[in-house]
Amino acid sequence: MNLDALNYINKNCPEVLEQASKDNDVDDSVIKGIALFVVQNGYEKLSEKQKYHFDSTIRPLIDG
Repeated sequence: MNLDALNYINKNCPEVLEQASKDNDVDDSVIKGIALFVVQNGYEKLSEKQKYHFDSTIRPLIDG
């Protein structure tokens, strides 16, 4: 998992997260919040529901 890429997206390309949210029918504020949280605190600290959203919506953007 490339947290540097996620940090870059958070700071410079929030529209990428917004589009991923729309594509997955998830509120973009939820996805943006999870993305910020992971960069600051790590994936391990997410709840199971947050991990689901991360794995389905954010991870495809940063794993390659």
